[in-house]
Amino acid sequence: MIEETKRILKNLAHDLDFDGKYAKRLIWYAKCAIADGNDLLRDHYYTRHSKIRVMNTYYLGKSDGDMTGEMIDISMGYQKFFEKQMAKAEKVLSDYKQAVDVLLLILEMPSPYSDILYMRYVKQMTCFEVAGFLYIARTTFFRQQETAIRLLDEKLDGGEERKEFVIQK
Repeated sequence: MIEETKRILKNLAHDLDFDGKYAKRLIWYAKCAIADGNDLLRDHYYTRHSKIRVMNTYYLGKSDGDMTGEMIDISMGYQKFFEKQMAKAEKVLSDYKQAVDVLLLILEMPSPYSDILYMRYVKQMTCFEVAGFLYIARTTFFRQQETAIRLLDEKLDGGEERKEFVIQK
């Protein structure tokens, strides 16, 4: 489980960046799609993502203007596109919620450990910058970082019941 905790910490700054361009656009499309009956998302799909471009059949003859098969392909493709966009939006939101929970757990930790994890994984400072900021040696930094990750891992394994942080020497 330590590897899972390290993976969560590695992606923490990215997941907390909810104001990122991709996340904002994705959530905006999802909200607009629900609000206006999918018109905005459908237009986006037709102009950028559909395999077949929709064209005007007004000037074509009756036999040349039969687009039934193509329209069925477009509508089936749109449904897959819509489901994929909604799944991505839900994943962005769930990653953000998980990142906020982990951040709150980090802030609950005792002082040197919370400072180390916060500066290292949220502010994305280098190991040398964190050690210099806290006035500790690099070896002490790495030792305390491992202890902090272990404590956070124990807290994450605790699940619903919130255990107190216990520092074992």
